[in-house]
Amino acid sequence: YGKTDDLILYELAPLMLGLAGWGSAWSVDAWRRNAAGPSGYAMFVYATLIAFAMFTAAAAKAATGWLDPDREATRFFVAVTVDNPRSGALADWLLRLDSSVFWKMLDYATVFAEGWLVIAVFFPTLFRVGLLIMSLFHVGVWLLLGIDFHPHAFVYAGFLLVPAARWSREITAVRTTVRRSVVTATD
Repeated sequence: YGKTDDLILYELAPLMLGLAGWGSAWSVDAWRRNAAGPSGYAMFVYATLIAFAMFTAAAAKAATGWLDPDREATRFFVAVTVDNPRSGALADWLLRLDSSVFWKMLDYATVFAEGWLVIAVFFPTLFRVGLLIMSLFHVGVWLLLGIDFHPHAFVYAGFLLVPAARWSREITAVRTTVRRSVVTATD
């Protein structure tokens, strides 16, 4: 399938965060009181790009047998890299685990973790949870395969570095709607 990295996401981060209004509080415009405020549209476009990048990785894995019950793709990749000096810290130890169910579940979890963000992107809190899951996924890839994804922290930071109260804005809206429905139904 060709090139397998997503470096464009790092390069787009400053542009998309700038368009979204990140940093406007410390800008010259803010001093002049002409700041227009943050734009959710730019962050949605950036989230969609991230989700699509992850989805293409999941689609490539699904098309090449990662979902085949008779194949253990994750185990194969760990076994191939275990003698490599770049191997992850836990690769040798985890290869001793001889459980087909465990290795197959890692295959399924990998495809799911990379693929479901295209749906989660429409639900901001769920998308943020997905990015946290992807962060754990990338730590696992680093521990098993020695592939360092630490720059993803920069890519995800614009979505995760917001006040906690804003994370659950839609959860609060759903609770309010449910409460109103319950009150209306009981009246």
